[in-house]
This record gives sequence, C-alpha cells and structure tokens, in this order.
Amino acid sequence: MTPPSSSSAPVELVALDPFDHAALDAWHEVYLVAERRELGEVATPLQLEEVRAIMQDTGSRARNLGWSAIVAGETVGAGWMRMPL
Repeated sequence: MTPPSSSSAPVELVALDPFDHAALDAWHEVYLVAERRELGEVATPLQLEEVRAIMQDTGSRARNLGWSAIVAGETVGAGWMRMPL
C-alpha cells in the first residue's frame, strides 16, 4: 500500500461488498496494516479468508458491515461494524 499522490484528493467512503474479491483484498490489506501498527507484536489480526467468511455470513446471530475509504482509486482506510441481532 502506497500513500496517495495528492493530499488534496477527496476521500470516498464506500460500503464494502464482501463478495467483491478485489475490494475485500484491498480492505483487508489496510486492516492488517492498521492492526499491526496499533498493536505491534501482540497483534492477532484475522486472516483474509476468516474475514471473508465473517463478512459473507448471513446468519441470524450478527451482521457485519464494512466500509472502505478510497483516495484516487486506492483503499486507504477500513471500517468494520458488528451488530448483534
């Protein structure tokens, strides 16, 4: 992941489609960087296929939603919300 070339480029917030492999891959890459930066050596981030299964689950116990922050076509932020049902 490289920083966007222009700091004045607008940020677009996009709902994550967990069935869009490219979008989820980019989202997960940003999530990994954030987890490791924030928690360092004690970080235990979920792996891509774990996140894919969680986000694609349409079960009755919880709903998981994700958002991507995109600048100049590149994912630079990842948001995740889990709602118990």
